[in-house]
Amino acid sequence: MLLTNKPNQQKKLSRARRAAQILSLSFFVFVFPFIAFAQTTGGGRGFFIAGIIFGIIALILFGVVVWAMVQYRRYTPDDQRSTRARLILLVSGGAALIFLILALVFLIIGRRKSSESTSGGGRGSTIPEPPRPPQLPTRVIERHTPRRDEQNVARNTSLLMTFREAVDPVSVLDTKGTADVSDDRIRGEAITLRPKSGGAALVLRGKLSNGNRTVHAIPLSPLGDPATPLTYIAQITASVQKKIGGSVFSENGVYTWEFTTGKSLDSTPPTIVSMIPSAKGTSAPNSAVHVVFSEPIDPATLDVTSQGSSGLTLMQDKKPVHGSWLLGVDGKTAEFIPTEECGKNTCGAPIHCLPRGAQLSFLATPATLGPTPPQARFPYDGIVDLAGNSLDGDGDGKAEGAGDVYRSLFATMSAIDSVAPTIIDVRPTSGSTNVPGATPVEILFSKPMLTTSMTRDSVFLEGVEGELHYRFDDRDGRTRVTIEHPPFVSDQLVAPIVSGSVQDLSQNCYQPCTGP
Repeated sequence: MLLTNKPNQQKKLSRARRAAQILSLSFFVFVFPFIAFAQTTGGGRGFFIAGIIFGIIALILFGVVVWAMVQYRRYTPDDQRSTRARLILLVSGGAALIFLILALVFLIIGRRKSSESTSGGGRGSTIPEPPRPPQLPTRVIERHTPRRDEQNVARNTSLLMTFREAVDPVSVLDTKGTADVSDDRIRGEAITLRPKSGGAALVLRGKLSNGNRTVHAIPLSPLGDPATPLTYIAQITASVQKKIGGSVFSENGVYTWEFTTGKSLDSTPPTIVSMIPSAKGTSAPNSAVHVVFSEPIDPATLDVTSQGSSGLTLMQDKKPVHGSWLLGVDGKTAEFIPTEECGKNTCGAPIHCLPRGAQLSFLATPATLGPTPPQARFPYDGIVDLAGNSLDGDGDGKAEGAGDVYRSLFATMSAIDSVAPTIIDVRPTSGSTNVPGATPVEILFSKPMLTTSMTRDSVFLEGVEGELHYRFDDRDGRTRVTIEHPPFVSDQLVAPIVSGSVQDLSQNCYQPCTGP
């Protein structure tokens, strides 16, 4: 006959229920406050703290489990102490498992939230941001000036639009079938500029440069009003065709932006503020020539004309050194890459060299002045800024025309520079949180960099939409790149990306993943 001790079974069941009730109450009273704490703490810090605390509790409970197992094995099954140990084992084991799962979940969430600020990104202000402007079609347009919503734009400025690939000149320019570029006009169905307050679109003089990637639209007379700021709307339409065929925009899209003029004209001529190699300095033969202007210049004045001349010239023994002048995305940095190949860099790309062991001279030629200096005569035959002011070569504050040439002499060595650049600093730092929305991103390289290798394709902010604007600063043999961007929003994941196509001034490629 089997005898059952029903009062003892009911007593044990009552204890188990009581323990389960205590565990449930503890979960609601103890766990939920940690969830609320984790949600309200900035970044992933709160989740990390809660996860660590839950992990410590799980370890303590596993210790209780071990103690209960020892007690259970120590006494006989009918001993009351054995029954109590088994009950403690079941309750503490279940609780330990729950807290261990909570610890892992909270630590994973904390890591993911903290990674949202990795590589200089992070949280912006918790104040609601205003609506974002339309995204720049990054696969179509590389940059344009004036910038979106730029204020106090000089009234004699012009529009500069650089596309990602060459456009068909016929779709942009009306040349009237003549070789005279002075009467070339921008086609009204392709690119327009009109006052926001209403009125007809302006007639724009036009020209293309940079391998037909850059369109320069010049108003025939100053914009705006000397008494009142005036807002203009610029628009690029699907009528602009790619050189290889087809519209630059898919599905007949358009791109529009606004800017506001100030009351004054730009009457300050551009100057050259720095150069690498410096005057009377020396450089490796595979070093590009790097020239920085005081303001953005007209890229067309860098192009080699049919007569073989350019606003910038490099000479050896009164003979030009063959190569190409390129303009960086900041519009102020021009770089010369020689034609002669002299080896491969560590990425397998060709490097080009200046004559070795040679004395070289650099000339920057101003444009011929027009009737109202510093304005140059159109079409320009030398360096001008985007307002048409001729170069002030000697830096005396006056544009003086043909004789106002900037000159510099330097020498080349025989040995090639093959040291690859690295990134030595990024600001904001990796893992930063609560980063103010307008904070620019700065990347500091170990060497002077080839800024024309830095484009929206090679240096950009992953997770950021809209227009990026670049500034380059060369100090102490290093280049600092500053990237201005649309304001960060709360909980935005931002990661600065630098690709292997970025090169230093000696054309050595940057090796991705080398840096802080």
